[in-house]
Amino acid sequence: RRGVIVVGNLRMAGARDGETREDVEAKIAELAAALEWPILASVQSGALRSYEGCVPYAEHVLKALAPEPDVVLQLGGTVVGVEVAGMIKRAKAHVLVTPRSPGERLDPFGTVTHEVDCDVGSFVGALGDVKVEGASELLGLVEAGEALSAEMDDIILGVEGGQDGELTEPQVILALREKVYDLFLSNSMPIRDADTFLYSSSGLRTVGANRGASGIDGIVATAAGFAAGLGNPATLVIGDVAAAHDVGSFRLLANPEQPVVCVLVNNGGGGIFKFLPIAEHDDVGFDEFFTTSTYDVDFRKVAEGFGLEYRRVSTFKGLKDAYDTAQRGDKSVVIEAKVADRNVEVHRDISERAVQVVKDAVSRMKERRSLPYKVVGEGKVVVMLHGFMGGASSFDATTAAMRKDRTYLSVALPGHVSGFDDEKHETLSVESMARVVLDTVEGAVKLQDVEAVVGYSLGGRVGLAVRELMKGRGVGAVRWCGVGSNVVGGGKARALIETENVEGWVKDWYDKGLWANLSMRRPGVYGSLVSERSRKISRVGVPNLQRVLDDATPLDMKDTVDESDLWVCGSLDEKYNEIGEELRAKTATLRGVGHAVLVEDGKGLAKVLDEWLGEPTSLHESGASEGEGDIRASLVRVERKVLRSKRQQKMAKADVEGRVVWEVELRGEGGGRGVGEVS
Repeated sequence: RRGVIVVGNLRMAGARDGETREDVEAKIAELAAALEWPILASVQSGALRSYEGCVPYAEHVLKALAPEPDVVLQLGGTVVGVEVAGMIKRAKAHVLVTPRSPGERLDPFGTVTHEVDCDVGSFVGALGDVKVEGASELLGLVEAGEALSAEMDDIILGVEGGQDGELTEPQVILALREKVYDLFLSNSMPIRDADTFLYSSSGLRTVGANRGASGIDGIVATAAGFAAGLGNPATLVIGDVAAAHDVGSFRLLANPEQPVVCVLVNNGGGGIFKFLPIAEHDDVGFDEFFTTSTYDVDFRKVAEGFGLEYRRVSTFKGLKDAYDTAQRGDKSVVIEAKVADRNVEVHRDISERAVQVVKDAVSRMKERRSLPYKVVGEGKVVVMLHGFMGGASSFDATTAAMRKDRTYLSVALPGHVSGFDDEKHETLSVESMARVVLDTVEGAVKLQDVEAVVGYSLGGRVGLAVRELMKGRGVGAVRWCGVGSNVVGGGKARALIETENVEGWVKDWYDKGLWANLSMRRPGVYGSLVSERSRKISRVGVPNLQRVLDDATPLDMKDTVDESDLWVCGSLDEKYNEIGEELRAKTATLRGVGHAVLVEDGKGLAKVLDEWLGEPTSLHESGASEGEGDIRASLVRVERKVLRSKRQQKMAKADVEGRVVWEVELRGEGGGRGVGEVS
């Protein structure tokens, strides 16, 4: 009843021929969805942290809630997090699955009750279509983590004066998050901070670390080998003491097989020991016996002595800019990040704030009149409502690309939340959902601060109903944007979700005409949607989503749409283009896109919304002309590819009006490392 999956260091020893880490990560996510158990992923599990069902910022969530599982299924080796280890100690049963090396200690606290010496991919594959009765009672950990995720950036940046204040060690991880792909972490603070704070990294793939008796020796050399072994450029995060212990290995970075961006975190030496209780005593010679000062080490001279490019930064913005620049190059770079000498106080402050956010979120969850939501930015409020089978994260790609001087409040709709008491609602009609959504919005922000409601598909209908309800509460002048939403009525009866073949039913759903042959045009997007939506149905349950299909039928609401509103749809979505012609709203068309606007061109939607919200009177219809001069507007999306070697070339295809018209060879700068982009 209270099961949880913990993922540690995923080793590929003994893996089946051809099976990759990505394959194993996908299998774990599918298992978690089938069991309806949350995932607590150690930083060494890499990209798994970005999967739906993973608990963001697990250390803070566990510290706030101290859950006691019935069963912990640990996949992979030892974990880093203190709170995760504490939760494992409280569990009634601890199942460990990982290939074991002779003499290796994998059970430091003596908690393992069942051990399977086997590679994780084979074990998960052998389980087949495992089923349990009901979702884990700990599934709410995911929701609590998502609530914290919406505020964590502000918490981390807020403790030392923001982007221009003195740099802190948690801010180092935050500065790297958006552009890090393959990462090697030194022992001591770097791996602990990454385990605690490195979430929401869409590009993160592989994470390496030396754990155990190796201590801090040979970290630079290992990172160079890590990059060479992967055949990819890599980032190393290392402390000043560890760097001083391996100075000679910097020569490996000067002439590497693959370049390494070395982020050298300088806290004056031995900062981790200040977390020990003995550091609070003044009469024991703490500085003499525990800290290891590096003030006499000039890392600039070390780097330049080996012919390495060197930069020194002391603010979050400075580090972020320096790292972004280094990632675009094709040579190794040393970035010395001088951090505040208040590491213990900074971590304590962040922890206290984060724990309070989690507790507040859980209080809202218990009330169960408030739906899960995500908040990004600060300023006037724009409410974002997803479509059928979506969630509060559906607008992430769009809000990430929009202006930061607004608050984007993304709310999960009723019928789409595991554990939400939908049974107390007689119906999940558009009006009923709108009432619950409005209660959630009112609990999260001041209604008077809401300037617009943006809804995709089903969310557009609910959003229009929310605006009408707001008028009843004395809030007017709220604009509405419908993204491919049927607000003119005439919807057909919905088919039943096939409980015995959910994935097949989802495939049929996304093969319908309004998706404009998505499986052929964008097979990657199609595959991701099918996989994600299948897991969503398994997690939320067929009955809730079936009620949404049955109850939330389209109504004729077009008379409530006016000239200040906005209508957006894909140019390939014939059905919704026709609906848009019946509305008085401004219109914008995203070229080469079907009904899946949020995943096909979330950034394009962001530009349209920014223009509408900023200057509503000047909005033009995107792609109104089809002349040669409009060719730039026809470029819908070019896949971003990270080159795996200097010689390898990746191909990207731009899809325009359903036809491939360009093939673009992408190279990093100088034909080497980096992300190739076409705009």
